[in-house]
Amino acid sequence: LMVDSRASRILDEQKRSMLDEAEAQWLRDQALDAPGTYDHLLVGTSLPWLLPPLIHDAESWNAALCSGARGER
Repeated sequence: LMVDSRASRILDEQKRSMLDEAEAQWLRDQALDAPGTYDHLLVGTSLPWLLPPLIHDAESWNAALCSGARGER
C-alpha cells in the first residue's frame, strides 16, 4: 500500500503530522478493507524514511527564527 504524503502534511506548530485526517482515514480504510485477504501488509510513503525528521527539524528551526528566537532579522 503506497501513501503519497507530500501534499497532505499538517504543518501546524502544535500538531505536525505526515497525513491529514482524510488521508489517514483513507489509509485505514485501505488497510482494513478486507482483513484476512493478505498475510503481510507493507505500507510505503513517497518520502524517504529519514526525510520526515529532517523536514520537521528544519521547519521547527525556521519557525523559531521567524518568530524572533535569535533576535530580529
